Amino acid sequence: MAEHEGGAGEGQKERIEIRVNELPVHVDGPKQTGLSIKPETVDTFEVGYRATLFDRKVQFTSAIFYNKYKNIHVTDSGTTGNSDISNALVNLGTARTYGAEASIVWRVAEPVTLSANLGYLNAKYQKAFYAGNALLQPISAGCNTMILAP
Repeated sequence: MAEHEGGAGEGQKERIEIRVNELPVHVDGPKQTGLSIKPETVDTFEVGYRATLFDRKVQFTSAIFYNKYKNIHVTDSGTTGNSDISNALVNLGTARTYGAEASIVWRVAEPVTLSANLGYLNAKYQKAFYAGNALLQPISAGCNTMILAP
């Protein structure tokens, strides 16, 4: 099997734009308006193999994948003077992930099944920079491992 999927995320092919019309600010000066982020998109490539062996008592499954992210969304926090901002969604730039997965299932006897799974993931931000502003801290994550990736 082989497939390619592009779009705004898992199973989605539409673009979604999020706009913040007014952001409450607890500093002197006017409120910030019209802040927006671009939609996050991902192009996914995957090739896999599945086989049943030994009179259908053993099933083997494997896959390799590659994902390209654009306008990846991450959360940022407020600057020292705006510590009440704990989670703000911002575009960080580009990222990529690639890896492989394999599993084997063996039906030893009618009530007994043994299985094993193996996976590898390499997930890195590429051009990942957010300049920050008067409200949010800057982020520089280029070439770093993606958040929550092993």
